[in-house]
Amino acid sequence: TEGTGQSLRGARWALAGKSGTAQTMVKGALRNHQWFIGFGPAELPKYAVAVLVKNAAPDSPHTATRLFGEVMNLLAESPHA
Repeated sequence: TEGTGQSLRGARWALAGKSGTAQTMVKGALRNHQWFIGFGPAELPKYAVAVLVKNAAPDSPHTATRLFGEVMNLLAESPHA
């Protein structure tokens, strides 16, 4: 409900997880490795997903969180969900 995870509020399931960012240098330029790891549905976990986005621009949105949400929405739509 707070921080980077706020972008997951519209997900098909209630989700839980943690984001992170690691600063690095690529050919002399500052870059970030972004990650998000989480599970869903939060009430009765069925799936765990980890996403890593390497070498993102430092001022870019947290793409790993968005991709985590997209994967979890696909899983929620699955006939096996």
